[in-house]
Amino acid sequence: MEKKIVITNISKDNENKKQYSGNYQYQYFYNNGNVDLSCLDLEEDYNLNSQLAAVEYNDGKCFGIHICDSESIVGNIYIGRVENVVKSLNCAFIEIKKGVTCFYSLDENKNHIFLNRKNNSNVNIGDLLLIQISREPIKTKPATATCKISFTGQFLVLSSDVKGVTISGKTKNNANCKELKQELSNYISDNDNFGFILRTNSSQAEKEEVISEAKKFIIQFNDIIEKAQYLKAFTLMYTPPKDYINIIKGIRTTSENPVEVITDIPEIYNDISSQINTKNYSLRLYEDEYPLYKLYSLESELESALSKKVWLKSGGYLIIEQTEAMTVIDVNSGKQVSKKGSAEAKEMAIFKTNIEAAFELARQLRLRNISGIVIVDFINMKDKEHDNELLSQLKSVFKDDPMNSNVVDITKLGLVEITRKKSGKSLIEAWNNREVGVWITNKDIKK
Repeated sequence: MEKKIVITNISKDNENKKQYSGNYQYQYFYNNGNVDLSCLDLEEDYNLNSQLAAVEYNDGKCFGIHICDSESIVGNIYIGRVENVVKSLNCAFIEIKKGVTCFYSLDENKNHIFLNRKNNSNVNIGDLLLIQISREPIKTKPATATCKISFTGQFLVLSSDVKGVTISGKTKNNANCKELKQELSNYISDNDNFGFILRTNSSQAEKEEVISEAKKFIIQFNDIIEKAQYLKAFTLMYTPPKDYINIIKGIRTTSENPVEVITDIPEIYNDISSQINTKNYSLRLYEDEYPLYKLYSLESELESALSKKVWLKSGGYLIIEQTEAMTVIDVNSGKQVSKKGSAEAKEMAIFKTNIEAAFELARQLRLRNISGIVIVDFINMKDKEHDNELLSQLKSVFKDDPMNSNVVDITKLGLVEITRKKSGKSLIEAWNNREVGVWITNKDIKK
């Protein structure tokens, strides 16, 4: 399978908007929450609706549009100070900087990392804790913090919530992973308060690459733990790599089938070069005059991925409705099923449309990064064997999903239940909450 990642600036509507390729820089202009254009030459028409994105392709088809958020605090490690403990909710609120607090569940966090002298294990007001942000703030809800410190790499994850070495579910029986597990065990003692999780990418990785990453994380973890003992509250101890770095690291790849990474931004090219083992990646700086976003029709891809309606080749279509509670997908026959013809022919046409829809909805969930509960209303079929085949096909297409997905069952009402593990914001959430900015060059700023 040919895999490709395109990293560039895109917008929902770039028509007649000024874009730059090559040596440009991204700058922000804020004025009480609004963009301040006083420093720009407004004789030009600028795109203020743009955002850096990493777009993932498999065999020429778009499977993911990841909006890169430079303002995200997820993954940051802080020395936090306990501002309040709410016994009725069994939680604490931890301040990470003046006026900014995080939710800290005492049910989910047991092994607190205290940085002040304590004679008990209870979390009290004024305590200093080493915490990592696990979830972004949502509307009126604060960010969520955890005591489970972790670093995610290309081949493995170091976590304070793990003992020893474990292997990700999809590669449990891989011989290389079993060998790596045994080798990594030599780098963990009984006194260490961390362990490793081998990622899918480690299944075909060389031992030296994995060990090197593990050693780096061990040094990083121990360094943070040691230094935190002597630093003040609100200190930012660690910032994770940029979104596009994590996206690249999360793609399954091998030296025989490398992932092609293309960007037209020199700074990003240099950043990737310094942080990614290029053995399994083909990295290229796009320098042609024709804009990269146009070459891949990224505005159209984004427009389609944000649309509720998705057409199928057969003439049928999907309606995708995202709510806070769940995502509902309705499959419609559209032009596919004719009123004419025999009952058998109609049934077969409906079955084919449902099968096509199964493949497409699996792609759409990845493309839009939809997670949680998904309810799918396929076109009703009279043949129960067709229902079984549809369910089997659904389970098959979700095997390639990098996120843990589970096709539960078909309800008595004929609705298919699917669950998908959450990983960051959905595409529509990320796009609606993106930063406001503009690509400019120095000549565009008024002197």
